[in-house]
Amino acid sequence: MRILVRALAIIGAAGLAGIAYSWTRPVMLRAPEREPAPRGTSTTPHDASPDTPSDNQPAADQTDEHRPGDPGDAPSPPDLGPVVPVDPDSLGTRISLQEARYLHTLIDSGEVVFLDARGHEGDYEAGHIAGALHLTIDMIDNDQGQVMGFSPNYFLVSVMPRGTRYVIYCNGGECDESVNLNIRLFDRGVEVTHIMTDGYPHWKDAGLPVATGPEPGP
Repeated sequence: MRILVRALAIIGAAGLAGIAYSWTRPVMLRAPEREPAPRGTSTTPHDASPDTPSDNQPAADQTDEHRPGDPGDAPSPPDLGPVVPVDPDSLGTRISLQEARYLHTLIDSGEVVFLDARGHEGDYEAGHIAGALHLTIDMIDNDQGQVMGFSPNYFLVSVMPRGTRYVIYCNGGECDESVNLNIRLFDRGVEVTHIMTDGYPHWKDAGLPVATGPEPGP
């Protein structure tokens, strides 16, 4: 009986000691463990991502961005293929760009003369078909009895051999300057004329020979 009382006393003393120790020792709280992020998910904050451009740093794919006005914006001339010979005597009054292209190859032989009929000041100097003479209806009309208004090109046309072939053009479309010049020349005895209906803009856009500057002197 004495042994039992002593054992209970020892157990009670141990309990009281444990309670006293817990009051004097600070409690350590353990932070909850973070669940691992799913595979493939970045844990880097969005605003700190090295792939995100800052205000002063353009994105990588913007450095090679195509900008308007680059040489690549210019349209390429259409591929007209090789020059196709045609029988000039088979051509009518109105001819196509391809037919005019062939007749242009005969300029150096003297068989064909190209005439730029555009009367707007500066058009001829800004650009014309290579080898073309500048002759407008005003040049012809002003030459009638007016020595001071004499046009070397009109004189040149008037003394050309009969049968010389003329290709007349203006700006195409609704432009009627080439038609009016054709009428003037026909009234003055010029026999063989053609009107290139496509006009100078189409000739230039096709990448065919052009020139700039004033007309050659007499």
